Amino acid sequence: MAKAENVRLIFGDDDYRVQEAVHDTLQEWVPPEQRAMGLETVAGALDNSDAVREALDQCLEALLTPAFFGAVKTVWLRDVTFLGKHPSLGVDSVKKKLRRLAEWIAEAKDGNARLLLSASGIDKRTAFFLACKKTADVREYTVPSRPRDADKYAQQQLTALLRQRNLRATSPVMNLIIERAGVDTWQLSNEVEKLRAYLGQESAVTADAVNDLVSASRQSIIWEFTDTIGSRDLAAALRVLRQLLFQKETPVRLLGMLDGFIRELILYRHAVHRRWVRRGGSGGGTAVWADLPPEVEQVLGECMDRDPRKANPYRMGVLARTAASISMARLLQWRELIVQTYQRMFSGNIPPEQHLELLLLRMLGSAASGPQTNRPDAASPHGMPHA
Repeated sequence: MAKAENVRLIFGDDDYRVQEAVHDTLQEWVPPEQRAMGLETVAGALDNSDAVREALDQCLEALLTPAFFGAVKTVWLRDVTFLGKHPSLGVDSVKKKLRRLAEWIAEAKDGNARLLLSASGIDKRTAFFLACKKTADVREYTVPSRPRDADKYAQQQLTALLRQRNLRATSPVMNLIIERAGVDTWQLSNEVEKLRAYLGQESAVTADAVNDLVSASRQSIIWEFTDTIGSRDLAAALRVLRQLLFQKETPVRLLGMLDGFIRELILYRHAVHRRWVRRGGSGGGTAVWADLPPEVEQVLGECMDRDPRKANPYRMGVLARTAASISMARLLQWRELIVQTYQRMFSGNIPPEQHLELLLLRMLGSAASGPQTNRPDAASPHGMPHA
């Protein structure tokens, strides 16, 4: 069945791409000089069934009312929130209005009205979405939920953003941008714009420029914090800790993050020793999990909060290399210090922030850097095996 050229549904959680697609659609359908008479906008960010019903009434009335002088009218139902998991979808009067709108869409092969719908999310099981999918031009911009797929998606968006601004970057530099800025396309766009302004006539993006200009996302700062601990850099760990505290991260939350990081290292330390984790890729910067015994598969897949095999492959590489450089005895000692710090945070008069600094001093200070145990299950190997 041919799609209606005058009905377009644009949705997804990649707000940058959604807004870009909306902008391009409006430019195509109703140029700026025609918008005073040719565009009618209906707000769709609503929180109750009465408001939803009124908005649908307004939308239907606008679609059925001819434009002045026989021109083609564009109706934009914007920023819709009630097409996802919304309580109003169970209200009979709302379902009736959505059914009428779906009927209009099904018959909108031509005519003097266009309909543009934009939404951050939509329930694909609803009859309304199925009607749109059958007849309308549906465009989805959603960031994949799996970290590996999200990284690949971010790479694609970053490649397009760099091309738009006549910039070029090597794969390691692109990975560095994503590592610092995250996978949000808006944030990537902002950082690329900063790089464009900074580089002037230059087109090659360097790692130095990225380190100097690209703002670290909250997640990358947390990774930086744990990475400085993994590399046993006390001064850097204290610096990043104070930055996170300045950004209003609570001491208890940071201690929990640190505990999770050490538990990950213990897991990876065991996995490296058992050769369950190996270097991946031609450069060896990533890590891959080997085929595992059935009982281990069950533990990782069913008994853990997050399956470590679904993490970012570059992050897995960092964790595996870090774990391979620290003895199991040292990691278990660090875990015990974290437990003790948690107990001390809730007793006595020492501020929690000072407890965290004392913990880092105990973990990474000179007294903690003595010889490590050389047992086969605890000593640091030469490194990860190659895949």
